[in-house]
Amino acid sequence: MSDVFISYSRKDSEIVDRIEQELDKYGITSFIDRSAIDLGDDFAEVIAKALFECQIVLFVWSENSNQSENTANEIALAIDFEKTIVSFKIGTFKSDYKLAYRLVRFNRIDAVPFNEDKIVELGKKLSQQLGKKLKDKSEDKKADNVQERDNVKPSIDKSVHKNADESKYESSYKFGKSALLEFDLPSAFSDLLEPALNDYKDSRELIAGIVDYRSRIWSIPDAEFDYVKEQADNGNSYAAFIMSCYYKNKHVDNEKSYKYAKESSEKNDSFGIYSLCKCYAIGIGVEKDLPTYLSLLKRSIKAGNNRAILYFAKETLFGWSTRPNPLKGIELLKKAVETNIPEAYSVMGQMYWEGNHILQDMDKAVECYNKAISLGYMEAYDDMSKLYMYEPNTFKTKDPQKGIEWLMKGAEYGEPSCLSAIALCYYFGTGVAQNYSNALKWFLKAAGAGDGFSCYIIGVMYYYGEGVDEDDKLAWDWFKRGAAMFQSNCFYMLGVMCRDSNSPEGKNEDCIKYFEESADLAGGGRNDSLLGLYEIFRTKELEDYIILKDSSNFQEYSWAQKDDKRAMKYLKRAAENEDAVAMLKYGVILTDIELPFSNEIAGLKYLEKALDAGKIEAAIRLGYLYANGIGVPIKIEKAKEYYKQAIDGGAGPVADLEYGKLIKSQYDDDKADEKILEEANVYLKRAAEAELKEAYEPYYSSLMLINMGDDLSTSPNHIEAFRYLNKAVESVNSVQNLIDMGVFHQMGVGTKKDIPEAIKWYKKASLRNDKVSPYNLGEIYFEEKDKGIGNL
Repeated sequence: MSDVFISYSRKDSEIVDRIEQELDKYGITSFIDRSAIDLGDDFAEVIAKALFECQIVLFVWSENSNQSENTANEIALAIDFEKTIVSFKIGTFKSDYKLAYRLVRFNRIDAVPFNEDKIVELGKKLSQQLGKKLKDKSEDKKADNVQERDNVKPSIDKSVHKNADESKYESSYKFGKSALLEFDLPSAFSDLLEPALNDYKDSRELIAGIVDYRSRIWSIPDAEFDYVKEQADNGNSYAAFIMSCYYKNKHVDNEKSYKYAKESSEKNDSFGIYSLCKCYAIGIGVEKDLPTYLSLLKRSIKAGNNRAILYFAKETLFGWSTRPNPLKGIELLKKAVETNIPEAYSVMGQMYWEGNHILQDMDKAVECYNKAISLGYMEAYDDMSKLYMYEPNTFKTKDPQKGIEWLMKGAEYGEPSCLSAIALCYYFGTGVAQNYSNALKWFLKAAGAGDGFSCYIIGVMYYYGEGVDEDDKLAWDWFKRGAAMFQSNCFYMLGVMCRDSNSPEGKNEDCIKYFEESADLAGGGRNDSLLGLYEIFRTKELEDYIILKDSSNFQEYSWAQKDDKRAMKYLKRAAENEDAVAMLKYGVILTDIELPFSNEIAGLKYLEKALDAGKIEAAIRLGYLYANGIGVPIKIEKAKEYYKQAIDGGAGPVADLEYGKLIKSQYDDDKADEKILEEANVYLKRAAEAELKEAYEPYYSSLMLINMGDDLSTSPNHIEAFRYLNKAVESVNSVQNLIDMGVFHQMGVGTKKDIPEAIKWYKKASLRNDKVSPYNLGEIYFEEKDKGIGNL
C-alpha cells in the first residue's frame, strides 16, 4: 500500500524519479507503475488496487500526459474511488477540455516555469496533507551506508552466469521489465542487458524475447550491439547468442550468425544451442540438416530452454520442416504456456479461436490474448483484433470496427503487426473506405518498424500498380528487403518475377532458387512456392483430369526440364502442409491406378482432407472412386451422396456431368427404363448447356436412346442429340464422335437419312485406325450395293 499514486506519462520519467526522491525525504511511499508492476501481473488489476488503497493521487500534468488515455482512465477511476487528487502542472500547453473539467475541483500546483524549487514545494505540501515530517538525517546516512556496502560487488566470470549479486542488477531488471510492459523495447534491452549477461533471474529469457523476433530486434539501435559483440568475443556465451540473433534477424550475415551460435552452444548455453538448431533448420551459414536441427532442438529443451519448447510446439503443430503432429503439438504448447512465455499464450489463443486441434472456446482465446498482452507481448493486440474482426477459419468479416479498435491500441506502441494490419484494412476496405494511399502510408510505417510482410505488400503494390505507378525495380527492391527478413512471400514474388521475365536482375531459372528458399520458410509464400515448383516440372499429362482443368496453368519452360517425379515431391510437401489445392491435386493423381506413383488409400485420405478444407471438387473424385471401386469397395449410393454434395456445394457442370453419367450407367438396354435416362439427362443437359465439351457425348448418346419408336429424324430428343453431336465434333472431334456422325446419318437420327454422308464420316474414323467404322462401311456395302451406290 502506497501513500501516493503517481499518474504520469513515461516520457516524463526523469521528473517523476526526482519527485519520488523528494517525497522519500518525508517517508512518503509512492506507487509508480514501471517499478511496481511485475511482468506477468494483470496490469489493470494492479493499477486499480493501487488507486483504491492510496491516500493521494498525484497527477503529473504535462503536455505528454495531457493526451494520454492511460492517465485519463486513472483520473476517472480515482474520482470514482473518491480520492484526493493533486495536479502538478508542468509547462505551458492547452489543457484537454475533458481532463480539465474533471480536475477543476481539485488542488493544483502550477510549476511554471518548472524548476527544482517547484518539486521541493510539492514535497512540502503533500507531506503536510499526509501529516509527514522530514526523516532524521541519521536514517539517510544509515541507508547510504547500506547502499554503499551493497555496491561492493565480487567480480563475475562472464562465461559462467550464476549467483549474480541481486542488488547490483535488481533496479535495472525492474526498469527493464517495466519497459517491456510499455513495449519500449530499446529501453527494455538497455536495462536488461547487464542482468542477462550475468544470468540474473529470468533476464536472459526476457532479452531473448526481443532479439529472437525480427520485428522486435529491428527497433534496437545498432550501437547497443557494439558492447554485446565485445562481450561475445571475450567469451560470454549469452552475448554470443545475442550476436547470432543480430546477424540472423537484423543485419543478415549467415556465416557470422552460425559462428556465434556455434560458439555459444559449445559452452553448453541453452540459448546458443537453440540458436544453432535454427541455423540447421533453414540453412543459415551451414548446410540445411533436419536431423541435426531436431537433435539440437531437443538438446536445448533438455538444457532447460523454454523458448525451445515453444519452437518445438510450433514445429510440431505447423510442420515447418517435418510432418505435422497436432496432438503432440498441443501438449508441447501447453508446456510452453506453463513456462510463462508470452508468445505461447498468443499461439494458444489462436488455437482456441480457430478450434484448431482443440475445442473452440472464444472466452479462453480472449483470456490467452489478454495474458500475452499483460506479459508485454503487444503482438497479441493484432491477434485480438482478428478474433473480433473475422469468423475463425472462414475469415468472413464479423465486426471490423471492434477489430480496428484493438489494432489502434497496438499501434500506439508502434507494434509492427498492428501497423501492418491497419494498412491491410485500408488496402482491402475492411471497416474503412478502401484507400491505397493510406494503406501505403501505414505499410511504410510497419516496414520501417521491421515488418517483412509489409515489405511484401509494398512490393506487390509497385509490381501490379495498385495506387502507384507500376515499377518493377522498386517492387524488386522491396521484395529483396523483405527477403532479407526471411519473409517467405517475398522470396515467392522474387521467384515469380524471375519466372515471368520481369526481374531487373535475376535470370528465369533463378525462380527455382527463390521458390525453394520460400518453401523452406514458414509463411504464406511457402505453399505457393511449392505449387510453383510443381507447375514448372510437371508434364501436361500429369493433370489430365476434368476436375483439375480449371486450376491447371500448364507452361513449357526452355530452362527447366520436365520431371514428374520431382514435381510430385513438391506437390506432396504442399499437400502435407495441408494446402487445399495441393491436397486436391495430390489426391486425384494418387488415385490414378495407371500412374507409377499411384496410392489409392493415401489418395483417398488427401481427397477427404481437401473436401474438409473446402475444395468441393474433391467430392466429385470421391464419388468416382466409390462408383468404380478404386481404393474402396463399389458403393453406388455412397458415390451418389458425394456427387450430390458436389452439386449442392456449387462444384458446377463437372459434378452434373459425373452424376449424370453414373445414373446413365444404370440403364439396362433389355429393360429400357427411360425414366433412368430422363433423370440422367437433367444433369447431362445442364452440363452440356454450360458449354462443358466433355458433356456433349454422354448427353447426345443418352438422348438418342429415348423414344426410339418415334420418327428418329423429327423427334425433338433426336434433333437435340444431333445438335450436340455436331458441337462435340467441333470441339472434341474424338473417333467416337466421327463414328456417331456416321451412325446418325446412316439411321437418320435427328437429321435426314444420308448414306453418302454416313460413308464420309466412317471413312474419317477409319483413317484414325478405328476398327468399328470399317465394319459399318462393309455393312452399308452389303445393304446398299443393289441400290446403285458404287465405290463403297
